[in-house]
Amino acid sequence: MDISFILQKAISLYETKEAVVSGPVRLTYGEFAARIYRLSNVLKKSGISKGDRVAILHNNSHEFLESYFAAAQIGAILNPLNFRLSPAELSFILADSEASILISAPQFMPLIEALEREKAPLKTVFITGHAQENVNLRRFEAVSYEDALAAEREEPPPTSSITDSDIAHLYYTSGTTGRPKGVMLTHKNVCTHALGAIAELGIRDTDVWIHVAPLFHLADAWATFAITWVGGRHVTVPEFKPELVLETMEKEKVTITNMIPTMLNMLVNTPGVKNYDFSSLRVMLSGGAPIAPDVVKRIMETFKCDYIQTYGMTETSPYLTL
Repeated sequence: MDISFILQKAISLYETKEAVVSGPVRLTYGEFAARIYRLSNVLKKSGISKGDRVAILHNNSHEFLESYFAAAQIGAILNPLNFRLSPAELSFILADSEASILISAPQFMPLIEALEREKAPLKTVFITGHAQENVNLRRFEAVSYEDALAAEREEPPPTSSITDSDIAHLYYTSGTTGRPKGVMLTHKNVCTHALGAIAELGIRDTDVWIHVAPLFHLADAWATFAITWVGGRHVTVPEFKPELVLETMEKEKVTITNMIPTMLNMLVNTPGVKNYDFSSLRVMLSGGAPIAPDVVKRIMETFKCDYIQTYGMTETSPYLTL
């Protein structure tokens, strides 16, 4: 079982159902898949083949979700990057992973220019959106993500050579004082975890997940696959702003999500939080750091939903216990 199966299942059952809400962008599963297939063909035309690494430096967005599925579609390995790292740290990761292509949001151009000075081994940077102004790259080729997609076909590339033991993702993490190590997750790791989470959390096609924790981290990224598998709806926010998160949760009728304790603590302490309608929310998950019992109590009082404490690690895709 490989990740492309998840997308194909969603299209076959939910083609006209809304799949993604990302700011002003709203996509059905059919539209979402078409963009994924276009991106897969863009990557192939750029020389990416099975086993090659594609890095992404991006805030939460529909482009991040597209990249997870597009890389998997052609057997490439997606390397999500923490945009809070320094240029030297990112350059090390890019060199170690041997990524040749980077997908980036425009706001990270100063960081990419710094990566040029660090001599990061990239060839091409796909900048999301159409705009190419303020792009001042000398060593890397800069390409408009949207323009590249518009020029490609919507037909999915063949996936016959991809097996469940092939590596799908490469997350750099460090539990020591040394340099980060690349954790390799296979298609089977990702799919098995998604299926287990669906069963344990009762995820279904009526669920709406808000991506608040960063998609470069598995605290949130796992839901990319579980929610798609059941035909649920993805909602993204580009950055953590308590008022924006609360407004979006109410407006989009979010039913389930996972956030780290710091985020949840800020949300329950936001002025006017009790004025929002969270009646659609059925469960809130948290993990990644210790949480005070008083905060858990306030979460349940504020959101009036179940609370689930999670534990896991990158190497386990990530959940181990709930």
